[in-house]
Amino acid sequence: MRRKILLAVLAPIVALIVGIVALWNWPAGFEWTVRRLGGLAFGLSTSSIVVGDQSWPLMERAADGSAPNLPPLLLLHGFGTSKEAMTLVAAMRPEQRVIAPDLPGFGDHPLPDGVTPDAAWYVEQVDLLRAAMGIERMDLGGTSMGGALATAYAIAHPDRVERLVLLAPAGVNPPVRNDFMKLADTGANPLDIQSRDDLVRIMGLVFKRPPPVPEPLIEAMVERAQRLRPSTLRIVAALRPFLEGGLDGQLGGVLAPTLVLYGDEDRVTDPSMARIFGDGIRLSTVVLVPDAGHVPFSDAPEAVRNAMQSFLDAPRER
Repeated sequence: MRRKILLAVLAPIVALIVGIVALWNWPAGFEWTVRRLGGLAFGLSTSSIVVGDQSWPLMERAADGSAPNLPPLLLLHGFGTSKEAMTLVAAMRPEQRVIAPDLPGFGDHPLPDGVTPDAAWYVEQVDLLRAAMGIERMDLGGTSMGGALATAYAIAHPDRVERLVLLAPAGVNPPVRNDFMKLADTGANPLDIQSRDDLVRIMGLVFKRPPPVPEPLIEAMVERAQRLRPSTLRIVAALRPFLEGGLDGQLGGVLAPTLVLYGDEDRVTDPSMARIFGDGIRLSTVVLVPDAGHVPFSDAPEAVRNAMQSFLDAPRER
C-alpha cells in the first residue's frame, strides 16, 4: 500500500519533469506553451474569427463587471511582435473587455497574397475586424507601429473610437533623430532578425531592462522571424513611409480624447515625438514615463497602469 501511494505521488512529478525536458528540447512547443500559459495567467483566452477570407487569431478577456458601461478595448501590437506582446497591457484593464488580435503578417496571421500592406490597408482590415465582432464603438490602443495604425484608424473612423491610447507611437518625423532612426535613414531595417544575435540586440534596444528569456524561446522566436521574413520585408517596404512621417499634418483629425505615453529613454521612437502628438491632437494627455524604454509597460508597468487607469476611467460624455 505504501508503495502504491508513493507511486501515485511520484508519477505526476516525473511526468511534469519529463514534459519540461521534452519542451525544453522542442523550441516551437516551448514557445506555444509559454504563450498560452502567459495569457491564461491573466485570464486571457485565445480564439479566432473569420473575417472575409482571413482567419484572425485573437487573445481576449471578458470584463469583470465592475464598470459595465465601458466599451471594449482593442489593442494593436507593434512591428515584429504578436497579440501576446499586449498581455501586460490587457492585464491592466480588468474592468473592460479586451481584444488583442494578430495583425495580418504577424504572429499566427499570414499575410494574404496580392495585397499592398500599407497603412490604409491595415486600417481597412481593423475596421473589418471591428464590424465582424459586432462592435459599434470602442477604446483603441496600440504600441509603436500599432500606435501609429491606431491613430490612422481614429482619423479615418472618428465615430468608432471613444478614447485612444498611444504607447510609444511611430508615425511622425521627430525633432530628435536618434541612432535607430539614423540607421533606418540609410535604408536598413534595424529590427531585422536573421540570427540569435539580432534578437538579443533588438531586445537590448527596445527594453530598458530586457526580461529574461529561456534559450528554447529565443530559438523559437528566431525561427519564427526567419519563417515570416519574406512577408515582413513586404510589410516594411509598404509601411516605411507611413511609420517615418505619414501622420505629419494629420493629427488634427483625431477627435477622440487621447493618451500619449512614451518612455523617457526610448531609443526607437524617440521621446521627443511626444510633443508632436501632444501639440497635434487637441484632446491629448501626454505622459513621459521615467526610466523606461520603448516598451514602457514592461519597464515601468505600475506607472503605465496608473496613467491608463486615470485616463480611461475619467468621466465620459454620454
